[in-house]
Amino acid sequence: MCARGGYGAVRTIDEISFDGIKTNPKWIIGFSDITVIHSHLAANFQVASIHSKMCNSFPDDWSLADPIQVDTILSIRDALNGSSREFTVNPHPQNRKGKGSGVLVGGNMKTLETLTGTKSDLNTKNCLLFVEDTNENLYSIDRMFRHFKRSGKLDGLAGIIIGGFKIKPDDPGEDFGSTLYDIVWDQIRDFDYPLCFDFPVGHQKNNYALKCGVKHELVVNDEVLVHVTQLIEGIYKRPISQINKDQALVPSKCTVLFNQFGTAPGMWMKKENTVFISLPGVPYEMKGLMENEIVPKIIKEYRRPYILHQTILTYGQGESLVAERIEDWENNLPNFIKLAYLPSPGRVRLRLSARGTDEGDLKKAIAENVASLAKIIGDIIVGYD
Repeated sequence: MCARGGYGAVRTIDEISFDGIKTNPKWIIGFSDITVIHSHLAANFQVASIHSKMCNSFPDDWSLADPIQVDTILSIRDALNGSSREFTVNPHPQNRKGKGSGVLVGGNMKTLETLTGTKSDLNTKNCLLFVEDTNENLYSIDRMFRHFKRSGKLDGLAGIIIGGFKIKPDDPGEDFGSTLYDIVWDQIRDFDYPLCFDFPVGHQKNNYALKCGVKHELVVNDEVLVHVTQLIEGIYKRPISQINKDQALVPSKCTVLFNQFGTAPGMWMKKENTVFISLPGVPYEMKGLMENEIVPKIIKEYRRPYILHQTILTYGQGESLVAERIEDWENNLPNFIKLAYLPSPGRVRLRLSARGTDEGDLKKAIAENVASLAKIIGDIIVGYD
């Protein structure tokens, strides 16, 4: 496994002897600049390699890794031990449906472009091609796709997969005028193979391990449109209208939340650290999306804290007197434990609420502080909840 990408592989690739790897293949693991090695192995030796995140993307503390980081790293393990993986990508309105199978090749697009005409140049014929890039202007991406088409790399593909593209903003007043989706479609419009956008690979957190040089299958379908059509034509027994079809259209930057109870999908849109969720207004459709899509997605993608409560029941003294007796104890509570006074005639309930990422530590801290509280006001404690 490579430590990191950056630059330098092209300076050393012709100085490396691959005699050993031809007779006794070993996995080469990495991405970005390591695309040079993936491409060279595929072009010259038909040796498989793994396109994935590298050592510099591993967490210092595994217990603090978020679910996406964990899953992408485990995908490397699956690739190494031969486990099969199926990647399901949310439907995108700019996808082109279809099915294709072939040897998977590709990587960083800028790097692949610079390899054209060299000993490391890829032959993409009958292959599934995947590309990704980072910090490139739209005009540069347009030039790369045009170069790919002119050099024959977009001809005869089994399918094309567009991974993450972190686009560098245009200079003020010099907007390119086309989106990434426009650029791709302009160059592949004349072909009929499947096209998949927003695949989880590239310079991003959800960068899953892919085996280059190994046969894969790509299946792209219009899930939302198919669902709307089935509801309208299957249940309501009438032809689908353009208005109905338009309900399957969603913003290109959103993640579609599948609505199994109606025609309008939910949408999940993220900008920087804020998530915006759009839901249909029908109550039972909204409830279904919350239960089946949104809550599971939040659980999967976010490291949520544990919140534990313990209530101490006291009787016979008022809130102010209880507060005075336990003032020092309250002032010494850990900052992750909060105390709430819940008074009612003749009794006061004291509720401790602990919040943190380790459930065991929270339980221990609550138990210790309840025990120390009992030593102070044990004469009025009548129970726990």
